[in-house]
Amino acid sequence: RLQAQEEHIKRVHREAYDAGDSDKLLETQQAMAAMVVEKNRYNTAKARAEQQNKVQVSCAYNSL
Repeated sequence: RLQAQEEHIKRVHREAYDAGDSDKLLETQQAMAAMVVEKNRYNTAKARAEQQNKVQVSCAYNSL
C-alpha cells in the first residue's frame, strides 16, 4: 500500500512539475513527507513485531 501511494505521489509531483503548478508541487511535497513518517512508523512496528516473535520463540524453546 505504501509503495503504491509513493508511486502515485511521484506521478502527481512529476505532472505538477511539468505543468508548472507550484501549489500542486507543495501539496505533493507535503504528502511525501507525511508518507515518509508513515513508512517509518510501519518499519518501526514491523521491527518490534519481529523482535517480539524472536523473544517468544526463544522463550518457548527454553521452556522445553
